[in-house]
Amino acid sequence: MYRKQSLLPERMPQVRSSFEGLILKIMALLEGDPALSRDLYTNRELLWKNLLEVKA
Repeated sequence: MYRKQSLLPERMPQVRSSFEGLILKIMALLEGDPALSRDLYTNRELLWKNLLEVKA
């Protein structure tokens, strides 16, 4: 949805901030599995890059 808009570069910081917030919320839900939470946190950059590569 954001890719098709010409304002994507201007909105990218907001989208990135939302992504980071989502990662933190998921980590909070994973408090019973610290290893999975740690793996999610350490791989958040890879996840972000993969989301950017998705073809619309």
